[in-house]
Amino acid sequence: MRENPEEPDIAVVHIFRFEEEKIVELWDLGQFIVKDSPNKNGSF
Repeated sequence: MRENPEEPDIAVVHIFRFEEEKIVELWDLGQFIVKDSPNKNGSF
């Protein structure tokens, strides 16, 4: 739960690359979700 519900929502993706059974790379991506997006389907 967020402390301030007025703050924008955020979409987050974690991407892992494995070699054998170990994580060898990790990428984190985050993007604010705009409430008044010109795209009628929103961010996605």
